[in-house]
Amino acid sequence: MKLHVNSNPKYCKKGEFIECCWSDCKFKFTSQYKLADHIRTHTKERVIACPTCGKMFATKTKFYDHRKRQLPLELQSYQCSQCSKLFPSERLLRDHMRSHINHYKCSMCDMTCSKPSILALHIKYRHLNERPYKCNLCEHASVTKANLEQHLTTHCVEKLMICDECNFRCRSLYGLDRHYQLVHGQGCTQLYECHCCQSRFSRGNHLTRHLIKVHDFHWPSGHSRFRYKEDNDGIFRLQTVRYESLEVTQEMMRATKCPPLPNTVKYDIKQEENSKIPSYVLMISESGEENVVCSTDKKIAITIDDLDEKGNIVRSETVESNEIVHAPDSVRCLRPRKQSSQS
Repeated sequence: MKLHVNSNPKYCKKGEFIECCWSDCKFKFTSQYKLADHIRTHTKERVIACPTCGKMFATKTKFYDHRKRQLPLELQSYQCSQCSKLFPSERLLRDHMRSHINHYKCSMCDMTCSKPSILALHIKYRHLNERPYKCNLCEHASVTKANLEQHLTTHCVEKLMICDECNFRCRSLYGLDRHYQLVHGQGCTQLYECHCCQSRFSRGNHLTRHLIKVHDFHWPSGHSRFRYKEDNDGIFRLQTVRYESLEVTQEMMRATKCPPLPNTVKYDIKQEENSKIPSYVLMISESGEENVVCSTDKKIAITIDDLDEKGNIVRSETVESNEIVHAPDSVRCLRPRKQSSQS
């Protein structure tokens, strides 16, 4: 890595750039030290430590930002208009504001989110049936390792959560927090208020149940729960505004223009085995039969997502295909094909 960095000039002339030679990286820089900082994002090397908490950082910029966040609140004068959080600099506030804008949309529903990691979790939980983490004590299987660890506590006879003030024991952190609040008067009790009738609740799921049953509210399209934000008075209320990026808005508008598939037919895509070029067959999911009967006046939108090893979507492409009817031996087959080396 040192040879890769030091082989470049310390500063570039006007119009010249230093390219990162890491595989599949296209970043360019104007100086040697900026390239060195960037290389650590590939090597995961961390060279600077915080003297207060010991946390390690790869660049001075991230270290300086961390130190600024440790300033007292009275010295942080930049406030977010959406969640009222305070920040020590305008740049940190600007970076934070991006978290309130949804830049990513699920290709299988109308769910939108601000980070690719959130989108990857949404797809794992809502659209995939895989549960790779299996319990060795029962038949339970989990989507993530954290879910499995939480499940394993149900097999533990001993109550692991212990109060420091008395002999109280329980199984969950929520139960321990409630004990501190009710018995010892410690901790901060969160308060949720209905914005329609000002009814108050101690938990968000209680307010959710109230909004659905009393006020006939529904979850946003593609989402599985309501979101609550803390107002200036410290009370959590329903988040009624959602910000979408221009790209996501345009994608949703394009999706509404596509003719919907019949509600009575659900499709699966199966890859053909004996084919050098990736080729796929559209099937009816209920029966699993490849031989189906459909007319040719319909169009099918097929979305292909490329995922990395962590499940994050790195590339997405939507292909519109016609239903092609074959009728060998009086049997009709539906075979829309997408031939691409990227599939």
